[in-house]
Amino acid sequence: MAPVLRKLHSFTGPVESVFISRQSATVIVEAGDSLSTPHGTIGAVADVLAVRITADGRHWIAALELEDGRHVVIVDGREVASYGRIHRSCAAISGDGARWAVFADTGRGERCLVIDGTVYGPFLDCPPGTGFNARPLVFDGQNALWCPVKTAEDEWALSRDGEIASEARQLWRDVGFQSGSLRCRSRKDGKWFVHAGDREWGPFDSAHEPRVSGNGEHVAFAARDDDGDCVVLNGKVIHRDHAVMMHVHVTDEGRVLASTAGKAVDVDFESFYQPGERFDENGYRRAVEAHAAAVAEAELTTQIHFGDWASERFEDCAALAVSGNGRHIAFVASRGGASFVGSQHRLWGGFDSVLHMAPLALNDGRVAWMNDCQDGAALLVDGDEVLRVDVCYGELREVDGGIGFAATRGDEVFWISVG
Repeated sequence: MAPVLRKLHSFTGPVESVFISRQSATVIVEAGDSLSTPHGTIGAVADVLAVRITADGRHWIAALELEDGRHVVIVDGREVASYGRIHRSCAAISGDGARWAVFADTGRGERCLVIDGTVYGPFLDCPPGTGFNARPLVFDGQNALWCPVKTAEDEWALSRDGEIASEARQLWRDVGFQSGSLRCRSRKDGKWFVHAGDREWGPFDSAHEPRVSGNGEHVAFAARDDDGDCVVLNGKVIHRDHAVMMHVHVTDEGRVLASTAGKAVDVDFESFYQPGERFDENGYRRAVEAHAAAVAEAELTTQIHFGDWASERFEDCAALAVSGNGRHIAFVASRGGASFVGSQHRLWGGFDSVLHMAPLALNDGRVAWMNDCQDGAALLVDGDEVLRVDVCYGELREVDGGIGFAATRGDEVFWISVG
């Protein structure tokens, strides 16, 4: 399991950002005032507004503010448009590289959707979810561009290729309403609704972003209704607890991976110590110890659920992951001030700090993750440290049955493979 480091770029100064494709080793690197791309280096860059790379790594789009003040769109190394302003994170490219989109200030108005150079709008606001690393513009598998647009005060609609494709709803400025196609959340009359294709569930007091299985047959999400928090699978409640839960995952077989938290127990100290006529120091000490133990136990309310399997209890859960074949899981959780990484079969830890990025559950059952350490980050596989890097970018991914990721050491960017 010796790591193989393939150097992608070398720089004279520090690397600021590395943008990476989901399935390939293609990266675009921001360093200083330049952007290194597969088609050469772009200089005089004042700000990188968005970079998107197709899954296969063959095509890319960059929205940049240049030092001369122009906001430009560059697709596969070619400048295709320039606008007064391009809204941050608002850029998209289709999977085959044939189509592109940005949300920009154009001659028609300040907030317009631009698809392949055609301007739609203006609209009343830029899309929800335009913060760091958000994706408010997404092309679907049929190369259609989906985007939420504000058509009136407190009214949003989902557009398809610039045309309105859903009824108007009251939408929160929320990163969940940004998915390609009708897989999103909306608000109407103060309630939340979840959409997936032609299916709709609701109303809910709140709802997390829906997750759809790879075969498209199952939809799962966390929500809150009149009876409290719950996890919903295909419209049916499968877990009901008393604390907000994070995003869920669902496999092709309909097994749901979720982090749930039960209601904490309010421990009554008086049940451990009833003062009598004479102070009993030993009895008081035992009561204090029992009270502390009960409080500690009450705080362990989080469990990881995967189908019919449930983990031991933790204080909270920071990340969840499921393998590509849907058979194995990984999670990061904590208790007693320490971090743990686990699967259905093993638990590793406690560690001082596990990086808050998704662990990797491989198809063969191994679990990989990054630990924070004094001189950078360490890759661990099934609890064994494999190597250290300065910074890990993107996500750990399974490549040809092994682990692949992009990282920096010093002023060099590497693609690292571990068998």
